[in-house]
Amino acid sequence: MKNLPNFVLFILYLLFLFSCSQENLDDLVPLGVDEVTEENIDEEGRPEDEEGEEIIPEEPENVETTPCDYDLANATANSVIVLDCVVDLNGQTVTLPNNVDIQFEGGDIVNGTLKFPTSSVTPIDGRILNSSLTIEGSVELKDPTFYFYAVRWGIIEGKTSDEISQSNKDILQELIYYIKDIGGNTFFINAMDAYFKVDVPLSVATPERAAITIPSDYTFHMTDNTHIRMQPNAYIRPSLMSVTENNSNVVIKGGNLYGDRDTHDYSDGATHAWGHLLKLKGCHNVTVEGVNFEDAMGDGLNIAGLYHYFESTHIPSEFLTIRGNTFKNCRRISLSITSGNDITIDNNTFIDGGIDTALSDGEAPASNINIEPVRIWEGGSVGVGNLKEYEKVMRVYIINNTQIGEGEFLASHADGPIVFDNNTMESPIAYTVANGVEITNNTFNYNPDLVAGSAISAVGPPVMNHPLVFDNVISGNKIYGYSTGISLNGNFVTVSDNYIEANTGIVLSSGSGEGLADATVSGNTIKAEQYGIRGTKLLENVTVSNNEIEGKSFPLYMNGVNDDSGQESAKVYVTGNFLNKNRSGQNTYDSKISNITLVNGLELTENQSNGGYEIIGSENLVVSGNVISSTTTHGFDFMTSATTNSEFSGNEITVASNKNCINERVSLSSSVTFSNNDCM
Repeated sequence: MKNLPNFVLFILYLLFLFSCSQENLDDLVPLGVDEVTEENIDEEGRPEDEEGEEIIPEEPENVETTPCDYDLANATANSVIVLDCVVDLNGQTVTLPNNVDIQFEGGDIVNGTLKFPTSSVTPIDGRILNSSLTIEGSVELKDPTFYFYAVRWGIIEGKTSDEISQSNKDILQELIYYIKDIGGNTFFINAMDAYFKVDVPLSVATPERAAITIPSDYTFHMTDNTHIRMQPNAYIRPSLMSVTENNSNVVIKGGNLYGDRDTHDYSDGATHAWGHLLKLKGCHNVTVEGVNFEDAMGDGLNIAGLYHYFESTHIPSEFLTIRGNTFKNCRRISLSITSGNDITIDNNTFIDGGIDTALSDGEAPASNINIEPVRIWEGGSVGVGNLKEYEKVMRVYIINNTQIGEGEFLASHADGPIVFDNNTMESPIAYTVANGVEITNNTFNYNPDLVAGSAISAVGPPVMNHPLVFDNVISGNKIYGYSTGISLNGNFVTVSDNYIEANTGIVLSSGSGEGLADATVSGNTIKAEQYGIRGTKLLENVTVSNNEIEGKSFPLYMNGVNDDSGQESAKVYVTGNFLNKNRSGQNTYDSKISNITLVNGLELTENQSNGGYEIIGSENLVVSGNVISSTTTHGFDFMTSATTNSEFSGNEITVASNKNCINERVSLSSSVTFSNNDCM
């Protein structure tokens, strides 16, 4: 037997509340929370929305108001009853015989109980359901799509008290489950603007269970006129809506979900970083499409697993599609992934993730996307002992999205493939301790209202040769206007075929890490206002080849490379590049010097340059097969401090008559050799 919960007492309770004086209404508001005020209620006592506009409840299809001239108690088996009028049961229970077909034609049945047979299933029209009618017996919906009208279910719209917003949540949740129980698979809300209280202590329920929860095999369909708001609260980790408990085959479509970031109570001093508008936790085959996520106290959408990854009870979130949504002004992260796999994030718009507002500061990492599973080395340091994965993320595809304003895309920790492809960005894309990251075919357009920074950062871990960092690719991107196009650190990354217009094109060994190892930078086109390619610190087995580099100050700038103790055997290879020339051999910018200062282990071979090289205090250089032409610089200009243990051979040098092919401003020892160089 399937029963619809009786809402009669609740409706009477609401009638009592709203017949009270304004003073009694104010008594419902918890201290310190400005929820129900004169400003929230219009002159006729109707609620108003966030902008102060009067909320007009959507009218249902039950438009007939004439009382029926028949008595349902007289219905006979196998009869058809046309409902084009209003049946008031006056609190009574009416038992119907078998196979009574109630055909909806704009009427209604209210204030009582309809008891259907249990020996067979009776189809019913969802439009007769309402909060004052209890259904008993075995029934199923004629149409699996249920159309929800707030006014028929006792949902109170507009700003309200904690008590009423809790009732709103309870009503909606019970009805979602009930509609599924009687055969519904789509819950459709066209118009509603209401608050829902979802904050309960962890001892009562986990956030995902306290949220508005969507069950398996279900579509929760909203429109642009659907506004579901989190009731302001002081809890550190509330969730407004969730799919969890191993539920699957769920679609959440359309509508607007709002957090309480600027009305939240942060006074206990905690970060309050974990409030979510939608939490997908331990679920499968879920699609979230066309939803507007706005003003989350923490994250707009969080994807996580149930229980730890290493536990046998672990339930991953997997086979998820996040498509065509908009995320705005979420306080911490627009979309976070802490545990999950086979996730596609496609064609969404991300706006100002982690931004500060006038009423609340953003919370680290202040981004639009962050992949951030927790995993530790049991031995206490990298590579020592077993890797204990509390959470795990792999196979994530972030494609065709638009990012506006603040908030980068981050892969803090992940196992690939982690694909960032064909996104349009204003803020950076970056990764740290991750493998299989592919940053490809994205377009970066610098927003002058933001800090310039780098468009793409392979941040890398603080230590070299990290066992979890490998097989990362940065390719085919277009970058315009940033301080740095691409910053590289860490190990095992390939950077190829990118087009960069920036102050500095590519930085090798950036940031606070030890350096860069096992990296290839090839086939890129760089137009730099200052440095084309700039290298520093440790560069171990790094190859820079076949790049077309225009640098208005220095096409190539290598300073302090492999110059520390223990780096004597490190090698960096710069070969086959075009410096202030295009690949056809034509000069582009004026002749500009490239700089090699305090560099060890550089092999500079087969490059063509419009401008020479100034070389300062370096050692163990192999410089051969380069073609140098310059009207304003020397070919090789040895300056300031002597270079040692180096060889220069087979280079072709053409300079102006007042310049030297090899210019020694400091004395060079016999450890520096020159052979078969042509000076023209």
